[in-house]
Amino acid sequence: MERLHINPNIFFFIHENEFVLWDYQHHTQYALQKDYFERILAWKNPTFEATLSEIDKELIEADVLSLKPYPNVLWGWDKLSYIFHLGTNDINYVDGGLEEQQWITLYLKESEKLKGPKPQLFVERSGLETLLPKPTLEKLSDSSFLETLKNRKTSREFFDQSISLTDLSTLLFVSFGLIHGPWQELKELSLDEYAFRKTSPSGGGLHPTEVFLVVNNIEDLSSGVYHYNVKKHALTRINDQVSDEQLTKALAGQFFGKSSACGIFLVSFFEKIWRKYPHSRAYRIAVLDAGHISQTCLLTATALNIQTWITGAFYEQQVNEFLKLDGIHQAPFIYIALGHGSGASIPEKIKNFIA
Repeated sequence: MERLHINPNIFFFIHENEFVLWDYQHHTQYALQKDYFERILAWKNPTFEATLSEIDKELIEADVLSLKPYPNVLWGWDKLSYIFHLGTNDINYVDGGLEEQQWITLYLKESEKLKGPKPQLFVERSGLETLLPKPTLEKLSDSSFLETLKNRKTSREFFDQSISLTDLSTLLFVSFGLIHGPWQELKELSLDEYAFRKTSPSGGGLHPTEVFLVVNNIEDLSSGVYHYNVKKHALTRINDQVSDEQLTKALAGQFFGKSSACGIFLVSFFEKIWRKYPHSRAYRIAVLDAGHISQTCLLTATALNIQTWITGAFYEQQVNEFLKLDGIHQAPFIYIALGHGSGASIPEKIKNFIA
């Protein structure tokens, strides 16, 4: 009689009328017949023992069951985060272990497969367009890079003061715009220019992060919700004004951005990267992309003497409604409030409460 243990790193789901077992650690999937599933369920009972059947042996071979107990892993978050963490580790790269010349040959061959129709890299929304004024790049030379790094600080208390449209234009262009122009290196090598450069790195040069603004107090710009059109360096109005109360509610009650001149939502458009990077590990790259670009925005704002508050805590469904996103193909990752204020990390409201 034997006692078998169930692999803890599996889950089940239904796909195309099949009951599928997914071992997310080893990146293997199996369509399960009823008797296989029932056998796994039998071993769920800690007192169950039996002579190994042929099904047991197959499940042991697939590492769904084991004669030895699986190790208990200490993990500080929930199961969903663990599935993502483990499930996006060590994916099966087809080009691992090759010599350099072999790797280059395979890389170029894989690149050839990507030729043909592609998703649009430049997103445009329909609505009233406002062309932004020319950025004043010389204004950024007033402070050194070291000073900007040292002066960057999260501000949780804003005053009801405006930001000029020119400063906003400069911030958007430097942080998110096509500051480099055409990618000359690709041009010179006659390579496919399905990529572009910004002041932040991005996987494959695809830049999946789009910029949406909730405008409250920008000079010469009506309040409302806008999308930043990178190609035109313009703002497209897509929704009406969102009040401080509505926004605070969407930000899980965080009131730190109240009275800010505007806020920026960084939204990942997954369709930009699905074709080139179809594996789930690329979700990490989408998140990293938003992180890179947010830091560039914070530093640019600091150099322009604009204060910032950044958060990743909000209710996606409410934000999706403001920004007119479907919540599947596009996902908001980060919110940044911009404006002028006291510069306090701990706002007066909290200080008074503590006192």
